[in-house]
Amino acid sequence: MNESRFQTLCIVGLAFLLGFVISAQPAVGYPAGAAVSTGTNPLWSQGGETSSGITISIPADIDSDLIITDVVLTSDHGNIEQLTLSGADGKIHGKFQIQTAYSMQRHISHSYASGIRIPAGEALEITATGRVYYSLSGYHAQP
Repeated sequence: MNESRFQTLCIVGLAFLLGFVISAQPAVGYPAGAAVSTGTNPLWSQGGETSSGITISIPADIDSDLIITDVVLTSDHGNIEQLTLSGADGKIHGKFQIQTAYSMQRHISHSYASGIRIPAGEALEITATGRVYYSLSGYHAQP
């Protein structure tokens, strides 16, 4: 009788332990429902460098909005640079000033809770004064 009670207690204990281990996993994801496109990987990122007189255009897909969630910017040392994120229509979505002093670089690293939305079929344009190194990331969402 003691052996069957011990076995029952072990089974119940293992069941609770298994339930705890399975439920302790952190949930990670992007907005659910109509916000995130289906059928393809919605994540995107782009990086590079730009300088005065150069406009970089990042088009949103024709069937999905482009959401920018993370921006990282750096510049050459000893300069004060600006970078502007705008739509093709001229609407400014973000403007950043990057300062550096001598060989100590300063950078901007920003994450948006809801993101900067570039509507489907439109483009994000990046312009700068001086040389700026950039990294943008986010996801594609249904319009």
